[in-house]
Amino acid sequence: MDATPFGHYQLQKLIGRGGMGEVYRAYDTKTYRIVALKVLPHHLAEDATFQQRFRRESQAAAGLNDPRWSRSTAMARSMACSTWTCG
Repeated sequence: MDATPFGHYQLQKLIGRGGMGEVYRAYDTKTYRIVALKVLPHHLAEDATFQQRFRRESQAAAGLNDPRWSRSTAMARSMACSTWTCG
């Protein structure tokens, strides 16, 4: 699969799918790292209820304290994503 541009990420491979979206192996062009990127579908990214749910999930994940993982969260009007990088 050729990488698909998504903001400053390059989506490389679909690695998971769930009720809130899809998780991709992606390349972060700002940090030069491979990350796991969770992406909400467009219709959910614009739904206030799902935005709140996604934020809660991201906040819960941010509370994990493991030195092997670093995390960041990015939100935008037309997309929402949460990234995890193995450290």
